Amino acid sequence: MIDLQSFCSDELFRPHLRKPFSHGQFSYATNGIFAVRVARLADIPEIDKPKVAETLDKLFEAATTATFRAIDITLPADQEQKSKEECEDCDGRGRVHEWPSCDCICDSCEGSGEVTKTDCISVAAFGQIYRLPYLRQVLQLPAVEIAELPRDYETSLPALFRFDGGLAALMVMRRAYERHLEAA
Repeated sequence: MIDLQSFCSDELFRPHLRKPFSHGQFSYATNGIFAVRVARLADIPEIDKPKVAETLDKLFEAATTATFRAIDITLPADQEQKSKEECEDCDGRGRVHEWPSCDCICDSCEGSGEVTKTDCISVAAFGQIYRLPYLRQVLQLPAVEIAELPRDYETSLPALFRFDGGLAALMVMRRAYERHLEAA
């Protein structure tokens, strides 16, 4: 069994994606960029926003008629690096205004005066561009295979994957990051 929590969002502004959820006969986990769907798990509660699950089901719909093939690529070993920087919005004060009596906490840094910056890496694989850590996570699923689907580049459909126990979808990127690599 896979750890569904590892596929959830850690962002505060989408609290409904911070935990796995169930709807109908499936349980889901998503961060908004990739998603996994498995047979319903008894310990995963029903979502209070069923539209999220219905949207994901539409993404997975094409998997019912897709042909899947084994994956034979090697991803670069590079890792994205995170660093702390002074918050530009509050000039490192943690407060919105300059005066000492200001109690208005900066939304960008949540009052810390620092923000985390990530040196993002994109990777070319399967004729598309993906963010490297997300593709790496999907490819670590057990017995994962990729769907061979016609690509509609204007709508940027996600890549679909089948693995032992469920399905995964990963959004493609429209353009590469400054740091861009190729899968072998």
